[in-house]
Amino acid sequence: AARKDAEALADTVGIIDGGRKVAEGTPAALVAALGADRIRISGSGDTSHLEAQLRALPFVETVAPHEHGLELGVDHGGRRLADVVAHASGNGFQIEDVAIVRPSLGDVFLKHTGRALRD
Repeated sequence: AARKDAEALADTVGIIDGGRKVAEGTPAALVAALGADRIRISGSGDTSHLEAQLRALPFVETVAPHEHGLELGVDHGGRRLADVVAHASGNGFQIEDVAIVRPSLGDVFLKHTGRALRD
């Protein structure tokens, strides 16, 4: 609950690890500094050919396997969703679910400390 409050209410957030401030800024700026949105594609079929095709797209920063599919790091996930779905559909992968996952302050904390934020 505290993390959601910080994202909604705080003007400035500091991340402290081992008594040292490792990051500070507005919640929006800290999250934006992480870069990529993530698009999760779940379904069935072989992902190896699809993975190679998606890696070649200029807006795809990362591709990683996840349970029943792939997770992509992309710039501007909402604008890239149609392109990603078109490539997935055309490569023999049966899509069952697609989700855009935007970074959070929890992701910022993990990046700077190497540990997940506990509520």
